[in-house]
Amino acid sequence: MSYRDKKQLGVITELCHLRNIKFTGIDPLDIIKFDIRKKPAHCYDIEDMAKFKNLEKIYMLTDEQDFVLDLIENIHLFQNLYRLSVKIKIDEPPYFIEIVDSNCHDISNVLLIKKLESCYLNHKEEKDESINCVNCFSMNSLKNTVSANCVIQNFTNDYLLNSMSTEIKKLIIVVVDSTKLELTNLPYFLQKITIVYKKMQTRDEFYAEHKSKIIQDYDVSRLELSKRHLNIDDDF
Repeated sequence: MSYRDKKQLGVITELCHLRNIKFTGIDPLDIIKFDIRKKPAHCYDIEDMAKFKNLEKIYMLTDEQDFVLDLIENIHLFQNLYRLSVKIKIDEPPYFIEIVDSNCHDISNVLLIKKLESCYLNHKEEKDESINCVNCFSMNSLKNTVSANCVIQNFTNDYLLNSMSTEIKKLIIVVVDSTKLELTNLPYFLQKITIVYKKMQTRDEFYAEHKSKIIQDYDVSRLELSKRHLNIDDDF
């Protein structure tokens, strides 16, 4: 694929292009994905990353532990981000490990939940086992967060939204199976919901098919919304 093709797709694959975007002739707001895995990024790159406010996906490498901490502190700048993978370099196989490894992150006004599921275990209260339960921790975060933005990367059960904190104003959900999509209980306090789905459909086609199961319209800040297919690429 030529650089021109990648430019048209809104993808940055070279660290040098991230650092020197003004010399590429590309508008940072046209870039929706970083797929930079040839060279490790550093903390000072985050200042340049902040220019790409329409990012949806970030796949990067780093050799600095503080890189992810600094990135998450600024994660609220990327209003459409729903995929985040940063691997840190180590000295032994496999040489790179995922550093955003927890299922739930609540920081910098953003609650990020990789997978939201109910817990069906009967925890013993005296041992407080629920503290170490991934599902319980994620559900408790959804219920008690003070963050205004929430991203759920694997959304399967709409009834779980009944436990959502009233502080959440913007919700992004990545729908695993749109044939089972039900959003008839969307909280009234939500100001905006973005639905990311796998089907190759335009926003209007998707909404026309599912509007009987969605009581609130959704919006996505994009260029040429009616022409762009909203779909999820396989993680790689």
